Formats: sequence, structure tokens, C-alpha cells
Amino acid sequence: MNGCNVNNLCTEWRTGIRRVWDLPNTTHGDLLHLIRDDLPIYDELCRRSLLFIRKCFFHTSSLVQFVTNYGVFHARHKSLIGSNFHFCVSRFNFCSSLF
Repeated sequence: MNGCNVNNLCTEWRTGIRRVWDLPNTTHGDLLHLIRDDLPIYDELCRRSLLFIRKCFFHTSSLVQFVTNYGVFHARHKSLIGSNFHFCVSRFNFCSSLF
């Protein structure tokens, strides 16, 4: 989640919001989510990532459950799903036992 591609996406998102709403380019990015009454785009991506991982934990397929469990609790930062999970959990100060 913390790669440069995600940062580029967030930058382009904020630029697009300014254009659509006809806001000046000098409008600070931290204010855009307040104007739109939603989460900042980076936090929204983390939220959606955690929701996806939670769905995978409780999936009907035992293989999907196993891969998710292994990636999050054993491979951790060696797997994409594990590193996303741990990054997002730490970003929101969640306890990983909630999942």
C-alpha cells in the first residue's frame, strides 16, 4: 500500500477532484476530503484493502482462507496481502485480533 504507484494515484485523484469541482490548484489536498465529506483517498484504499482481506478470511474456499491466513500471520511482509494488512492495521491503529 505504501508504494510510489499508490502515491501517484492519490495525487492524480486529488488533481481530478480539483478539476471536477472547479477548485483552484492551490487548494490543499488535506482539505479535499473534508469538502467531499468522505475519507482521504489513501485511507479509503486502506479501508477497502482491509475489507477485502476480511472477506478472504471468511471465504467459502478453504484454499483462499489458508492463503490469506498464511500471508497475514506467517509470511507477513514477504507477501503482498500480509504487508498490506499490517500496513493498514498500523495506519488505523487497529489490533490485528479484530480480524
